[in-house]
Amino acid sequence: MLENIFPHGLKKSLPNKLESPKLADCKLLCNYALGDFTLESESSIGDFLGTVLNNKKSNEKITDKTTIIDVTGAPLGIPNKQQVNIGSLQENITPKLLFEGHIEICENQVVHELDGSTVRSYVVQVSNNRGVIKKVDIREKEYSQKAFAIIQSECPEIVFNSAVKNSYAIMRDHMSRLLSEKIQYLPEKHLYKASGWTKLSGTWRYMHGGMPNVHAGRKLEEVRNINEAFGRFFTLSKNLLKPGQEEENYLIFLHSHIGYLSRILEEARFPVHYILFLKGKTNTGKTSLLSELSGEIMYEKPPMARLEDTKSYLEGVIAEMQDSLLLVDDAHPSPTLQGEREIKANIETIVRAYGDSQTRGKRGADRQKLEKTKISGAVWMTGEYLHLAAQSSVLRVLEITLNDNAVNRDTLTILQQNKDIARQYYSGYIYFIEANFEKLVRYFFDTQYSMRKKWADLLKTDIARTVDIAVCLEFISYSIVEYAKYSQQNISNWCTQVEQAIQLYLINKVMIDKKADPIFVFKRMVRELYDAGELRLAPNKDVFRNNMEYIGYIESSIMYIINAKLAKNIKNKCLENGIAYLPPKVPTLYAEGLLASDKVKRFSLYRVDNSRPTMVEIFMDKIINDE
Repeated sequence: MLENIFPHGLKKSLPNKLESPKLADCKLLCNYALGDFTLESESSIGDFLGTVLNNKKSNEKITDKTTIIDVTGAPLGIPNKQQVNIGSLQENITPKLLFEGHIEICENQVVHELDGSTVRSYVVQVSNNRGVIKKVDIREKEYSQKAFAIIQSECPEIVFNSAVKNSYAIMRDHMSRLLSEKIQYLPEKHLYKASGWTKLSGTWRYMHGGMPNVHAGRKLEEVRNINEAFGRFFTLSKNLLKPGQEEENYLIFLHSHIGYLSRILEEARFPVHYILFLKGKTNTGKTSLLSELSGEIMYEKPPMARLEDTKSYLEGVIAEMQDSLLLVDDAHPSPTLQGEREIKANIETIVRAYGDSQTRGKRGADRQKLEKTKISGAVWMTGEYLHLAAQSSVLRVLEITLNDNAVNRDTLTILQQNKDIARQYYSGYIYFIEANFEKLVRYFFDTQYSMRKKWADLLKTDIARTVDIAVCLEFISYSIVEYAKYSQQNISNWCTQVEQAIQLYLINKVMIDKKADPIFVFKRMVRELYDAGELRLAPNKDVFRNNMEYIGYIESSIMYIINAKLAKNIKNKCLENGIAYLPPKVPTLYAEGLLASDKVKRFSLYRVDNSRPTMVEIFMDKIINDE
């Protein structure tokens, strides 16, 4: 009977002859099992056992004395009774110490990642009697199986007595028990790992690293005097460039705001679909100027982007610069074909990301996970040459050409020496938007139709993208005027000047866009090559066949030219003129009436080098004489 009642440790304290146990041992056993029960000297072992069985307290009391604990004495679990050595039966039995620390779940944390996803985790505090306190984040999905393993990894200085049998199972059960007891009472804390606009409880807030629940590199300035912050920078903004490029000055200043305003335009169903390209020779100061106006001024260590970077790196920087203005430097023609392809692909990545408001989709190795980062913000680029891969991309670009030494070095020096001037101004602009977010959304939404009609008439064009650029620029100027009022300043005259500058510059862009049409560029470049004598055309087929200096010949008012040679000459001519050339397909040129055939053809005879080059047939009168 005793073997069914008492754990192994207690049985050792009983005499071998159970018929006549010592009364002292019986009394000790009875005290542990029954608490206040007193064993009289005349009591028999039968009375004792009957009392234990009737009260059903023996196992529970003894188990309490053999519970495995942490350093505070809190129970961690009930071990295998065969593995617990409680020594001789004394009044105070020392329980087995399994973990020399104490674990407490503090809060349920929701982490908002850079790509817009959320990750839930539990913040667990681990401490010991030596004053060591650590907080460990354990993801919700990993908690059930890995919680204690993560604690061990993060807190190696806290001793875990793993020699105890089933020690890991005990700790796993303990972690589960802790969570089940606490989960409904845990406070929920939101942590943001990205900067930008977020809607919290129905209100739009611009999250940044200066806020206690945001871990991000971007940090806004605390604006001490909004009136002074606006006035000081706005005065400098009128002289970013030297006299003679006032229109360009206005457009650069306007575009510097669009990254922070883009979310409002999206909410008003008018997303930003253009980028600004600042074109100029090396050492004109263009990159230095834009660096003082870009979103990077809000960073201690700003993310940098160049067109030589890998595509995945560029996409990472684009994602980091949400609701800000990204500067991409150094667009230029590459001396190698591979380099040109990479730069061209990166330009398209940037133009498409901001034009379509999203990065590329990516599928993981499991072919299930599909990630696509939504993009809100803006970009501007600098360089000598912007090589685009499609006509639609050309229409997304607002190109500004700077004269030599166009940047006002005095203004640039002031901004470089006191970066607080620009930071205070743009931080104030963001705070203004935050305070008037819904009001601005309603205004943009209600007026965009009439604005589109107005600018289509002013620009005399039906090119929708160019009209939208004009509308976007006017919206920006409106927001700046409202920001001035918010700062108790009046700049109404400035607004009129800006509208005139937008109109003049975009009328010119409409003309340039028409000239950037691939068909127009093809005709123009072939004509210029012909007039300059750079197309070495033989007077007839036989001369061409026998003289390798010629790349083609003329016969019956048709120019027969080696297709690869013509393409190379046109490309070089475009580079010389700073024109982004998008070669039209042969069937397209044929449909326009420029070619005699809708496909290229091999030369009918072998030339002296035993080659038969592929020729394209061009109507001379359509190229040379057609205006």
